[in-house]
Amino acid sequence: MLVSIYAKAPTKPVQHFNLKRLDVSFIRQDPDWIEKFDQLLSLLPNVKRLFLDICVIRIDFDQLSRILNQRLVHLYSLKCEIHAIAIPIRFNNIQRYHPLFENIDLEDIDEDDGCQCGGLKLCLNGKRKE
Repeated sequence: MLVSIYAKAPTKPVQHFNLKRLDVSFIRQDPDWIEKFDQLLSLLPNVKRLFLDICVIRIDFDQLSRILNQRLVHLYSLKCEIHAIAIPIRFNNIQRYHPLFENIDLEDIDEDDGCQCGGLKLCLNGKRKE
């Protein structure tokens, strides 16, 4: 299922309870990406596996973790690539924000990544223990 948050929103929100896996990308340093992401997740409450690819100027891990905890209570697996100019916290403190913020890798962005922000790429890869 392809979901575009840039498409015209329906007059009546439609929730999808059967969607279990979601791949989402936010590109071009959209300043409103977090609000759009929150709105999208509010319509998809049963997602268990999430892949998130974002290109932002600055990432707020506290706000991101609040949205994930509030909207995706069944989240089991998270893969996240964050391309950002500024990561405002210490690299080793990221794990304290969310239990799935683990297996952290920090790299320089190269031309093959497709992001032009010129910052760093932070990869998070976590699975909930059974």
